Amino acid sequence: MTDSQSDSPDTTEPSLTSENPHGDGVEGEGELAEASQIPKKPRLGKSRAFTSEMSQALISKDRWTRRMALVFFGACLGIAAVIYFGAERAIRHHRVRLAAEKKSANRLGQFFKEQAEAARLKSSLLALGVFTIELKVDDGDAVMPIRRGVKTAEIEVVLECETVDVSRYIESHMLQARNELTETMVGLTRDGLFSRDGKAVLRKKMVDRLNQWMPEGKVRNVYFNKLIVM
Repeated sequence: MTDSQSDSPDTTEPSLTSENPHGDGVEGEGELAEASQIPKKPRLGKSRAFTSEMSQALISKDRWTRRMALVFFGACLGIAAVIYFGAERAIRHHRVRLAAEKKSANRLGQFFKEQAEAARLKSSLLALGVFTIELKVDDGDAVMPIRRGVKTAEIEVVLECETVDVSRYIESHMLQARNELTETMVGLTRDGLFSRDGKAVLRKKMVDRLNQWMPEGKVRNVYFNKLIVM
């Protein structure tokens, strides 16, 4: 019995926790840890790397290499100059064009404003025709040393009305309006008609007389389109 037990095969399973006889696992982990601690070199972009190489070429011992590097940097400077001056010229041209457009817009606005004002005046202007009046000659008139008596003058009167409605009202009552103005010209002298102050006084009399006569609206001004002494 003792011999049979000693001859039976060993059925003991190997331990799973047994160490690796070669020690590969421990040494591999150490190498990976050391490799992870090595600082990595920064990767430069292609353009930066190329520029760095060309910069190094400037100090190269090879003459042709230095010449090509100089040509490269010269071309870069030329391109930069062309872009700069082109952009500056485009900006200057854009500013000039904007100034011209602004000036043109101002002129166009002024033109429309003048046209609107002209249209307003044209619609509010009313010609009352020619008035024939008798002028009294002053005794001391040195310009017209003629016999005492009466001289005849022709005055063409144009009214500037406040609105088109005022112009239409006066036009529809033309005889009454002319009669009102004739009353303001009775007893006029030559100096009272042809002097600057005399014209201003006569205009004011006409405007006040018409504005008092009309039920509504106003006459802004009176113009003498023609003055003739007969």
